[in-house]
Order: sequence, then structure tokens, then C-alpha cells
Amino acid sequence: MRIAELDVHGSPEAASRALGIAFPPQLARAVPTRRMEFLAGRLCARRALQAAGYTGTAELPINARRGPVWPAGFVGSIAHGAETAWAVVASQRHYRALGIDLERLVTPAAAAELSASVLLHSESALARAANLGFEQFLGLAFSAKETLYKCLNPLTGAAFDFLDVEIVELSPGTGALRVALRTDLSPDVRAGEQFVVRFRIGSEIHTSTSIAA
Repeated sequence: MRIAELDVHGSPEAASRALGIAFPPQLARAVPTRRMEFLAGRLCARRALQAAGYTGTAELPINARRGPVWPAGFVGSIAHGAETAWAVVASQRHYRALGIDLERLVTPAAAAELSASVLLHSESALARAANLGFEQFLGLAFSAKETLYKCLNPLTGAAFDFLDVEIVELSPGTGALRVALRTDLSPDVRAGEQFVVRFRIGSEIHTSTSIAA
């Protein structure tokens, strides 16, 4: 959904009351735009849960890792950018984990600042081969690696950073890339394991990945 759809309520507090979605303590001092993003993400998650067959009224609290706590029997992921909120949910009968991310296109200045913490030297050739500009590729790499984190962190409980993930294959024509872990996260999620990340680049960058049950 477009986050601006909530502007009809006038304020985050009014939107919270109208939607029946309470703000967690972690957002008590957040700026209004961040609070609207939270509400939009939770509203998307509520709709996705209903579409996946959930009939309860869980509030989706925030856990210690700042991720949503999904109802028993379901997995999901929430993302929001400057303009859009997005959520995906599935039954654990079908998926062990899901991850999505949504990023705005980065400026040349931001790309230059972020590149050393996001990109490995081995990944630079992929951008040239795929005919992507540096800013587009940096934004895509950031989003793809963030998506993998959001998929694997709830599953393994392990933290890892951008340089622990390497893009090893990029196929813009298919809207897919392949990433490989460079570190062990758990006994069954080890360095060298590869994952497919789907992507779409428009006014924003959307990425998603999943692990089947």
C-alpha cells in the first residue's frame, strides 16, 4: 500500500486508533513519518495474514531483534520505503522463512559512502556485466543482502553483515540474482550455501527470498 493512504486520518495517533494498531514502546519517541511507516507495514501484515488463512487478532509485537513476532504457525516479513509499505505471510506448512525488502534508489553520494560496507571487490564486475549503473547496483546489493538477513536471522538467531553475503550471479532479464553466505550461521545454515533473491527495480527497489518447508 501507499503510506500516504493513511494521511486521511490526520495524524499517526488518529490512524492508530482508527486501525486498532497500537504503537510499541520502541516507537514512543519516533518521528511522525516513522510511526506512519510502522502503521502501514502492520496494516499490510494484517491483510497478508488474513489472506494466508489467519483468523486471530495478534498485535505483532516487536522482538529483541526488532523484528515482528508472527502468530504461531505463520512466518512473514515486512518492509517499507519512503512511499510504500509491503508485507508477505505464509503458513509454516509451506515455508520455513520469508524475507522482503524495499529501498529507495540511492544517490551517487550515498552510494559512494555505503559501497565499502556493502560491496565486496568480487561483486563489481557483476554490475558492469549486467549493464547496471553503480547506484542501481549498490541499491540492489544493499536490498538483496538485507532481504537475506530478514529471512535468515529469525530462523537462525545469528547476526551477520553485508560483507558476509556475496552476490555470485545476477540475471537482470529474469529479475533474479544468486547470493552465497560467507559465514556459518547455524549447524544447518553454513558458509557456501546459496539463495535466490528475486528483484524489481523501478522508482523503488523490491527484493524477496524464501526457504521452503
